Amino acid sequence: MSFSEYINRIGHLGIMVPDVDEAAEFYVNKLGFTFISRKLVIDPVDGAIVVAFVKLNNMLIELFMPVSLRNEVITRKNGVYDHFAIDCGNVEMEYQALKEKGLKLHKSTPDGAVDYLHLGCQGVNFSGSYGEVVEFCRTYDKDYKGVDISKGWSHLAVKVLDLNKTTEFYERLGFRKIKDGYIETPYGNTDVIFLELKGFILEVIQFREIIDGPVVDTNTGIIDHFALDTSDAPNALIAAKQEGFKVLTPVVKELNLFEKGIAYFVIEGPDGELIEINQVKKW
Repeated sequence: MSFSEYINRIGHLGIMVPDVDEAAEFYVNKLGFTFISRKLVIDPVDGAIVVAFVKLNNMLIELFMPVSLRNEVITRKNGVYDHFAIDCGNVEMEYQALKEKGLKLHKSTPDGAVDYLHLGCQGVNFSGSYGEVVEFCRTYDKDYKGVDISKGWSHLAVKVLDLNKTTEFYERLGFRKIKDGYIETPYGNTDVIFLELKGFILEVIQFREIIDGPVVDTNTGIIDHFALDTSDAPNALIAAKQEGFKVLTPVVKELNLFEKGIAYFVIEGPDGELIEINQVKKW
């Protein structure tokens, strides 16, 4: 089997935070997520890690803090993963409701909701528990059937230097290009493409590094990784190595999470983005 055949669907979004309990409270009380679990686990390499999971319909977020890296976590900012977006039937209504809850608008949408005419959507960005950018997004051509509430995944945005290189990489994982567009900026138009895998969408944003625009940080940021589910992590790892993917964990790692534990490994994308291949054990 090819590596892509071992990948099932989106698993979770990993956000590294300095205080897991405070972050979980934010997602539950401010954004309407449901608290799933909290656990202290021990990794043979990274040591003690505090992990909590919160969920909003089909969006599962892993909030985690490696105890030994807490000082590094505190200094993390926005990185290669630019933002994640929650699907929303009525952006204006969500905007007003979140303002009443005291959420702060992110500097990318300082005046509220923005119509991205060349992307086919409307969105407004807020700052999350520790600076992660959370967008509430309505897609113009989607029929919400009168539903105004937030519904879960819209997309995850990643900043890249080469759209073609990134497209080729994610196509090898089983993604397919579904549309493209651009964002108007003071520095010219920024090209954007959308890639889809079994209902999960990546918004891929191309930027110029320093030339005539602002410096963009593409280090690992507060949004640390996203995970794709598999039912066979050991053989998926073998296939990933055989097909030349950059594997950051040479062996499958295991953690005592969920009822039976998880097995996972991590690969790296073209711009340093971390992608976890994750198996939730059923036995």
